[in-house]
Amino acid sequence: MAASNILVALARTHFSWVMAELQGHLKAIGDISRDFVLITLSKLFSIYAPQFIPFMWLMLAGLRSVVGQVRSGQTLRLACAVVKQWSEGVQVHFCSGKQCPRPATEKEQIYGNLYRLFFSVLTNWQDCKEEKDKQAVFGAVTAMMAVLLQEELHREQVWEQLLWLVRPYQEDQDICRVTKVRCCAGLSVDVGPMQMP
Repeated sequence: MAASNILVALARTHFSWVMAELQGHLKAIGDISRDFVLITLSKLFSIYAPQFIPFMWLMLAGLRSVVGQVRSGQTLRLACAVVKQWSEGVQVHFCSGKQCPRPATEKEQIYGNLYRLFFSVLTNWQDCKEEKDKQAVFGAVTAMMAVLLQEELHREQVWEQLLWLVRPYQEDQDICRVTKVRCCAGLSVDVGPMQMP
C-alpha cells in the first residue's frame, strides 16, 4: 500500500512515467504484483481521470493478460472493479459536452481494446463458481456494455451477449412467476440492476 501511495503521489508530476511503470508490471507474473498494480490503477483513475484517457487503450490491452491468467478470487474482483470504474469513466468522458472531443483514432483504440477485453472476460470468467466473483464479473460486463453500445461498429455483437446477462435469472422460476403476477396485478415491476438502454 505504501508503494502504491508513493506512485499515486509521483503521478502528480510524472504521470507518464508512472503509467509506463504500471503497464510493465501489469503483465508480470505473480498475484501480489497484479493486485498492487490494480489497486494503484484504481487510485490513479479516481484522482487523475482526464490524464488517464490517452493511456486507456494500452491499459485495457494489458488487462486482457490478467483476465487470461486469473480464474477466481481477489485478483479477479480487483480487475473487475478497475474495468467497471474505467468503463464508467470513459462513458462519462466521451458523453460529456464539457470535454474536448477526443481524436477519432484514440477513441477507436479505446473501443477496440474494450471490445476485446469484453469478450475475453466473457470467455474466461462467465462460468465463475463463487457468488462474489459472479457479481464482480456481472458489474464489469454491464459497465463495458454500456460503453460499447454507444459505438456502432460493435453494437450488434455486444447486444447478442445480453442473453449471457439474463441467463442466471432464466433458471429462477420464482422470479418469473413473481414478475408475471405483479404485471397482471398492475403493480410496478422492479427490473433490478439491469436497465435496458
